[in-house]
Amino acid sequence: MPIATAQQPHGQPRSIAQVQIDARSTIDRAREAYRLGDYETAVQLWQQLAREFEEGGDRLNAAMAWSNLALSDRQLGRWEDARTAIARSFSLLETTEKSGDRDRVWAQAADIRGELYRGMGDLENAIASWQEAAKLYQLSGQNDRLLNNQLNRAETLQDLGLYPRACNAFLTALEIESQDCDLSDSQFEQFVNYLWNDRELSALKLRGAIGLGNLFRLRGNLIDSATILSKTAQLSARIDDRALQAIAYLSLGNTQRFLDDKEAAFASYARSAQLATSEFSQLQARLNQLSLTIALKPESESTNLARELENQIGIVPLTQQGIYAEINFAKSLIQLATKIPESQESPDRFAERSRENFDRAERILQRAIDRTRQLGNARAQAYALGTLGKLYEARQDWDRAIQFSLQALQFAPSYTAPDIAYQFLWQLGRLESHTGDLDAAIAHYGEAVKTLQALRSDLVAIGDEAQFSFRESVEPIYREFAALLLRRDRQVSQADLIQAREVVESLQLAELDNFFQDACLDTQPVQIDRVDEKAAAIYTIILSDRLETIVSIPGKPLKHYTAEVDRPTVEAEIEAMRLYLTDPRRRSAIDRFQQISQQIYDWIVGPASVDLERNAIETLVFVLDGGFRNLPMSALYDGEGYLIEKYAIALTPGLQLLEPKPLQSQTLSVLTAGISEARQGFVELPGVESELDRIANKLPTKRLLNPSFTEANFKTTLDRSSFPVVHIASHGQFSSDADQTFILTWDDRIDVREFDTLLRRNAQGAEPIELLVLSACQTASGDKRAALGLAGVAVRAGARSTIASLWYVSDRATAQLMTEFYRQLSDRPQSKAQALRGAQQALLQSEEFSTPYFWSAFVLVGNWL
Repeated sequence: MPIATAQQPHGQPRSIAQVQIDARSTIDRAREAYRLGDYETAVQLWQQLAREFEEGGDRLNAAMAWSNLALSDRQLGRWEDARTAIARSFSLLETTEKSGDRDRVWAQAADIRGELYRGMGDLENAIASWQEAAKLYQLSGQNDRLLNNQLNRAETLQDLGLYPRACNAFLTALEIESQDCDLSDSQFEQFVNYLWNDRELSALKLRGAIGLGNLFRLRGNLIDSATILSKTAQLSARIDDRALQAIAYLSLGNTQRFLDDKEAAFASYARSAQLATSEFSQLQARLNQLSLTIALKPESESTNLARELENQIGIVPLTQQGIYAEINFAKSLIQLATKIPESQESPDRFAERSRENFDRAERILQRAIDRTRQLGNARAQAYALGTLGKLYEARQDWDRAIQFSLQALQFAPSYTAPDIAYQFLWQLGRLESHTGDLDAAIAHYGEAVKTLQALRSDLVAIGDEAQFSFRESVEPIYREFAALLLRRDRQVSQADLIQAREVVESLQLAELDNFFQDACLDTQPVQIDRVDEKAAAIYTIILSDRLETIVSIPGKPLKHYTAEVDRPTVEAEIEAMRLYLTDPRRRSAIDRFQQISQQIYDWIVGPASVDLERNAIETLVFVLDGGFRNLPMSALYDGEGYLIEKYAIALTPGLQLLEPKPLQSQTLSVLTAGISEARQGFVELPGVESELDRIANKLPTKRLLNPSFTEANFKTTLDRSSFPVVHIASHGQFSSDADQTFILTWDDRIDVREFDTLLRRNAQGAEPIELLVLSACQTASGDKRAALGLAGVAVRAGARSTIASLWYVSDRATAQLMTEFYRQLSDRPQSKAQALRGAQQALLQSEEFSTPYFWSAFVLVGNWL
């Protein structure tokens, strides 16, 4: 960078060399003061340099000094001064002749302007300014500055909740060859090795690794997040960067908390606080310790720590991070105020303690609101106002809670800040429900759901400035909205029922999006009448205090039925039925099983039974909620027989995911693949070969067995020929974790996300697979949401229908059921659901396999036609 000449005091000229030496010395001192956190000294030195450069007519170096002055003012919370300084920098640059030196200074000024925008919460302009700087850095080959710039952009996209775009930005910055964050095992291992073995390890690369680790956590990839952050903490120690190490441990603690390893998280927060090189970094770690202490430790420990932190919270910088720290602390005080009292605490003392904590939280939030106004940060102001509304909600001061929630939405409307707006729309809906203003509550819940749906493409894992949890932050909105629409103290109209049905379907879709961490599913709502005039759709939704069922019969108004049973009771009966189906020790207790099964039948099918019979319904299509998805509806007992004896049965995540086309009438051909031998720690499946032989006796087949069933062979075979039916007989598992949902091949596993590339037909005009059969997979034991994996496989595979087993059934029973299924499918025109019903009835009527364990395990997901 060129150094300007200047004049000696009292008009005595200095040599150019002396001017250059003095200026360089002052610049070095200013930069060192900034690095050490002595921002007042840095401001004084940059002011001196800016003045001297301007007096000497050196516009370029004056612009450099003004932009650095803006950065130093920012650190002191002097935002007006910072804005004035950066504006002066660009004013000088605009009147400076274009050159390579001007481009370098312009790039640095644009970078600093981006940081100012970010601090003020103007994230879109921050990104635009950084993009401008990046182009100039690329032209001038300033690679380190470019990497810092890329990381700034990636972190800001993450702040906005635009996780897929943030992920791409981090991957680009770290030179990882992948289109998204769904790294393969080899790519992930390569990245970790690259970090560990890089001889030119830098703080910037480790900062990028921390950003990627945080992003993995936000997207639900917790194990990989913990691995990256743990490695980064170690590597930060290797390069002796305590500040970076503190950040890595803080992030690792957040991930460990989501892994429910609270003790490890507590230790990581403590380590972060110990390593922190600034008071504010230490405060951030201790604030996270506080929220964990409230959950884990006695009230006295939480209270003592909160009092210690209250003295520190008053001196946080006037920055977005500083304001979020205040809001974080206020949230902890609200949590402490509502914590259930210890047994020895009197009711009066608990009330007094709650009041004290509420009052302290209110003071801190009011201060935070004032500071957001000084900063001009609309997003931070919305969070502070909304959190104050939450405080009044906890105090049951409904009017003031509504007032501040509405104010929050003024600063974060859904069209500019949807990731914030949905939270406070939800909050307003809750509050209005409490005050009895049901129309307003329904309107605000509806807006919250619409906002969530609009965010699908960029914002799958939605969260506030803390950490994201789908089950806490998104799922309740759908359930509470449905509960509101179906409230017992209001007249439920057809419009309410239609909207409630749409809410149930939207929840199913949101759960699948969250399962994949990707808004990957194309949807188009369809009516049951358009699909099958002889099919009825049954929607269930489990609420905290009751079970609601909506029934859709073609040509008839929707109906709904309420079972007065709370969630714990429903979940207990679901678990009991599952145990009697799958536990060998209970399997023979058929009377007890039928008793439990009939109870569930009475809740969700019994009330509609007369209407189903009157309208000659032949197929029941279930859109199931929660643990019901782990149960076979075919095994519900009505007191005389099983449901499969009256109806063909199918499951679907929702009619909007359905492609309403029947099985083609042309001759069916099948690609069969399987493993009969023990592989990769899984036991042998001796009946697989016989199963595939029996299918070949019924339909034309191409078989891949044992060594020939590799992922590469499977893909090549599918690419070369068109098979309407694909039948896989191999070990596999359905789990609520996409990373634990897989099909075993001879040498590897097919991950659920890989079904897109393996099974979807890419050739122009190619028909999708009509039917995918998975005959030896099972839902993960003990995983109450494991059927999400089954639904995930079904929709990701691109097949119109999927048949799979909820638990592993004996080889002989499976072979017999599959043989009968394909015989039914090939012998006469009928739907896939009817063919499966015929096969299940054949086993039910046999002497050997008549218990539900054998015949009810297999379910049809998707298009039943």
